[in-house]
Amino acid sequence: MGRLLLGLVLWFASAGAMAQDSLAWRHSILVSAGISMAPEELAGIKQVDDKGYVQNGPAAAISYVYRFYKYAGAGVTLSHSQNNLNAEAIGGASASEVETEAYKQTFILADIYGLYPFRQWKFYLKGSIGTVIANKWQMTAVNNVGSGTATTGGKPDLAYSGAAGVLYTLNNGISVGASSALYASKPEFEFNNGKSITHQKQWLSAFNHSLQVGYHF
Repeated sequence: MGRLLLGLVLWFASAGAMAQDSLAWRHSILVSAGISMAPEELAGIKQVDDKGYVQNGPAAAISYVYRFYKYAGAGVTLSHSQNNLNAEAIGGASASEVETEAYKQTFILADIYGLYPFRQWKFYLKGSIGTVIANKWQMTAVNNVGSGTATTGGKPDLAYSGAAGVLYTLNNGISVGASSALYASKPEFEFNNGKSITHQKQWLSAFNHSLQVGYHF
């Protein structure tokens, strides 16, 4: 019985020491790379199952995190992603010839973190608000009726993000993990059918699923 109690005491002591090690770092730099899943809407074209109108693309991000409390932190994120439109699928569905450019988005966000450390693991939730700097993008459609374009502006717009992730911290201050983040913004589109020009704001969203590497100090 005495050996069992001694073993339990030593186990709890070692677990507490490991948790304390994870609190020794107040600052973190996280680098992420992965895939950006197709947006739900792009230039008024709804993504439909098996249609493949919107294609997945690459995503990357870098974040700084300051941990001001055991269960909370704040920071900033710079994120970039790219999603393409499948011109062949869109043209086939509308009997039009379609030309598109890659739609790229750069997000600059202020972040707030909820953290749950367990030994060398850190589970987190993140909420963010900031701006999106969208590259100017255009789609041109031509058919036997006429032609038209849909164009985005390149000016910054409000952007939002929510994310969940997990990190495993090694003894040298390096961590590895994974995250999933939803990015959303509402830029303005210009629609030109050759006779009139209209402007419309429209929600765009993308899921970025990434692997992460972090450095803590």
